[in-house]
Amino acid sequence: MLAGATLLLGATRGRVDPTEDDKPLYEWLCGFRERFAAEFGDTRCDPVRLSMPEVDKRCAPVVERGVRLLMEVLEE
Repeated sequence: MLAGATLLLGATRGRVDPTEDDKPLYEWLCGFRERFAAEFGDTRCDPVRLSMPEVDKRCAPVVERGVRLLMEVLEE
């Protein structure tokens, strides 16, 4: 989820010229990562998945909520 979000943010908010400052994108990525970790308690797949033993397809709610968090970041 985080890798995909990084690619999407880079493609939509990243610099288009190597001379541009990439600090704004870095701040967005750090903000998203922090929000993801706050929501799920970790940023690594296994700890997040294993924290939901009652869910059959554990990745689905992580991806769904992760995409919602990403949309919130993109709207800000």
